[in-house]
Amino acid sequence: MGNPFEGFFDSGDVLERVGIDITGQARRGDLEPVKCRDAEIARVVDILLRQGKNNAALVGKAGVGKTAIVEGLAQRIAAGDVPPALKDARILGLDHVSMLAGTSFRGQYEDRIRRLVQALQADRNLILFVDELHNLIGQGTAMGAAMDAANMLKPALVRGDIRVIGATTGEEYSKWIKTDLALERRFQPVTIEELDAIQTWEVLVARRPRLERHHAVAIADDALKAAIVLTDRFVTDRARPDKAIDVLDEACAHAIIAAPRRRFTSPPVVGRAARRPRPPPPRRARAARSGGHGEGSRARRRDGGRQRDRVGRLIWLGGVVVAVLSMGCRERAQAVQGEADLKDMVHRMMPLVAQATGLPFKHEPLVLRRSRAQVRDYVIHKFDDDLPPADLAGLQSALRLFGLIPDSLELRPTMIDLLTEQIAGYYDPDSNALYIPADIEPFQLRIVVSHELVHALQDQYVRLDSIITQRHANDRRSAAQAILEGQATVAQIPVLMPEQKPDTFALGWFWKQRSAMAAQQAQMKEFARAPLWLREGLVFPYLGGADFIVWFRHKYFGRSVLDSMPRSTEQILHPERYAAHDEPTEVRFAPGGADTVQWEDNLGEFETRLLFQQLLGDEAEATNLATGWDGDRYQVLGPKSDALVWYSVWDDAAAALRFTGGLQRAWAKRPPDPKARR
Repeated sequence: MGNPFEGFFDSGDVLERVGIDITGQARRGDLEPVKCRDAEIARVVDILLRQGKNNAALVGKAGVGKTAIVEGLAQRIAAGDVPPALKDARILGLDHVSMLAGTSFRGQYEDRIRRLVQALQADRNLILFVDELHNLIGQGTAMGAAMDAANMLKPALVRGDIRVIGATTGEEYSKWIKTDLALERRFQPVTIEELDAIQTWEVLVARRPRLERHHAVAIADDALKAAIVLTDRFVTDRARPDKAIDVLDEACAHAIIAAPRRRFTSPPVVGRAARRPRPPPPRRARAARSGGHGEGSRARRRDGGRQRDRVGRLIWLGGVVVAVLSMGCRERAQAVQGEADLKDMVHRMMPLVAQATGLPFKHEPLVLRRSRAQVRDYVIHKFDDDLPPADLAGLQSALRLFGLIPDSLELRPTMIDLLTEQIAGYYDPDSNALYIPADIEPFQLRIVVSHELVHALQDQYVRLDSIITQRHANDRRSAAQAILEGQATVAQIPVLMPEQKPDTFALGWFWKQRSAMAAQQAQMKEFARAPLWLREGLVFPYLGGADFIVWFRHKYFGRSVLDSMPRSTEQILHPERYAAHDEPTEVRFAPGGADTVQWEDNLGEFETRLLFQQLLGDEAEATNLATGWDGDRYQVLGPKSDALVWYSVWDDAAAALRFTGGLQRAWAKRPPDPKARR
């Protein structure tokens, strides 16, 4: 019988034989979403962009998500969210088995390595991912090869002819890679730490939609929390997030088995399985002091017992994650039943939204119900993620020093209460899902779904997260939000009222509806008592952004505003500045200041206008004083965050003089604060 692998590499592309196209999987949407690994991915990108020794070694415990970092990089490459040098890159995963299969004779393995290196050298856009990097040491020598794979790759690695990302554990890296100094210096190690509980929560939230689709179940937030808490308590020999994902997957599978044998009109809820008995706490086996023939068998029995204990704990925890949710399963099941109607509404509205925006849907988004408590949890999670404690303190100090919020107002609880009250639905880019609160009035449902569907469509053409989470770029971020909300506001009108043509509305029509919209929202308790900066900041993206969208559609018929978005609220307020490519002047602080910088950002024209309106009480005068803005930047300084330095640029001397006089009058009306310095 001949060699079944003979000619395996003689025809076709060697990379197709031994490589798995991870970037192709990302473009098809086959990969799981990757969360909380931005710093690690950025570090890998830095290494890949080096001229020489541009090879990264991901080192971390099993289960921390080393492969996920490579998948996250592949997803960014597929989305174009990488530097230009990596825009056309392809990541290929090495299949060790295919490399070794059929290498019966001396020279076959070396030939395969040679062909692989030649293929990688021929296309500089290729990046090889080697999982279990330590396996390269000694690979091939058992088949009669003169040297192992690592030694055959070294020359190409050191010259930078090929780029490799490896992944291995700390123990294996120390044992195999560090002992080969020539190989070690060709790799730049990237330490991958275990995620904390909050980061693991984000990973589970991002993975929930896929698990729900695969298992046809609905996963409540409590299930995610239980998966994290219980695995931390009982599965101490494995790392987050892998152990939490495994337990949640097990719980979903168990929910299907334990659910009544009937045809489901809606998915079963994770929370209906019978409680499993709690296992006894695992005992630590003592090391046998005496030798002898039976010692090895006893050790093997102990190892097997520990493995069974670990598997048993995982199975039991899956049952517990299911069982702890039994109290809330009825409410969740009712919500899932309502989701069927929502999905039907989404399916019917999608063609109308696509027609209104001129952009076809690439895929249908998910739609799920959420309780008001879950909406609040989401608001808290997003707020804390966007503004960590240090950033929150800096921003709050800045707003107080400017006079945009009272000194007694605590920003975090005020914002959380206000947003929880105001949110009638939201689209989450992390999970590609529309979330509709369960307590929404029926007449609002079509309004909310049509609006959020536009956001889902926008996310398929631009990365919403990268737009709306820009740090220390407040004005640009406000302009981007105005485009996203304004486009959604304009596009939903013909969806809900086909007889209305927003393109025929007079320019500025939407902003004139502000008083009516504010009067309606003033009936809500949290909105009514919020400061002007918060109230107007909520309204501006919808109405100011809608006016800009109408102008854009008149000016640039057939073009998408998402291809070239405004960079400042000045361009939103004065669209002619956008048409003239008049971008704001970038203001930068010189490095080396004596005081400690607690926060740095800018206001932009719109918030400068709000500052004057807040302090002077005259909207028309505030508009006049802010007109002519061309850029600004401020810093909050001092260990007590009691000093404010603000620089601004104006179109001409007359505008600068108006601003200076107006600011002196505005701050003169503020109650004196002996602690503040401006």
